[in-house]
Amino acid sequence: MKKILFILFLLPILSQAQKIESDKTDEFEGFRAISTSLERLTKKGIMSYPFLQVSVTKYMDKKDTMISISFLSKSLYVTSTDKDSEIMIKLKSGKIIKLKNEGSYDIVSSSDFFTMYSSLSEEDITVLTSEPVEKIRLSTSDSNIDIEIDEKNQGMIKKLVLLIKDYKL
Repeated sequence: MKKILFILFLLPILSQAQKIESDKTDEFEGFRAISTSLERLTKKGIMSYPFLQVSVTKYMDKKDTMISISFLSKSLYVTSTDKDSEIMIKLKSGKIIKLKNEGSYDIVSSSDFFTMYSSLSEEDITVLTSEPVEKIRLSTSDSNIDIEIDEKNQGMIKKLVLLIKDYKL
């Protein structure tokens, strides 16, 4: 009986549950930001390379709604990213989605973390929710970082985009 209770206690810790992490309204600008949990896409942990996590955020004001996707990765060498760096997402079918990093210029040393993010068009959302993601390429100043998505996590981006898209206000 104790073993069953212990396993039931650990189950929520061991499982990956995509959820809404925050839902806040900016008190100065009046826009609302709803963000999902940050989810790991690679098999290896935070201290390993390659490492990649993803989250999705919906921004809303009285006139407009925008959904963006953010990637947190780890650099192997000193590297930099800028506004024109590309984020390429390869789907299981071979189709490739190209996004432009909308973050500012960033330089990181080896083994540091960096973030790249981009807004998603309606077409991007439709494609990302239609099939699993197989690989992601993050373009940096000196090279491309190609990251294979762990097979059990290939549907994670689809789940996060659907979660934020269908979130009831």
